[in-house]
Amino acid sequence: KTIEEGIAAMKEMAVKLGVDEVFITGGGQIYKETLPYTDRLYITVLDRDYDAHVFFPEFDWDEWNIAAEEKRPADPDKDRPNFTFFTLERI
Repeated sequence: KTIEEGIAAMKEMAVKLGVDEVFITGGGQIYKETLPYTDRLYITVLDRDYDAHVFFPEFDWDEWNIAAEEKRPADPDKDRPNFTFFTLERI
């Protein structure tokens, strides 16, 4: 019924399943509404701009610690730009 109820149900299910992490897999509005409840982000930052109408919501990087950072080179054969994969944990 609400984001809060969904998160509570998700946490309860995680305990029953014996897992310590659950994922929210968007779209854009879901990410925006659940970001305040999120403790960890897995973010991929592409080194290229795209013409798109839906984006991950803006957030303050100063509110997060970079727990991991993995840079990957471009692959022109696959039209893939350089990108960096970040694991961020809320301060």
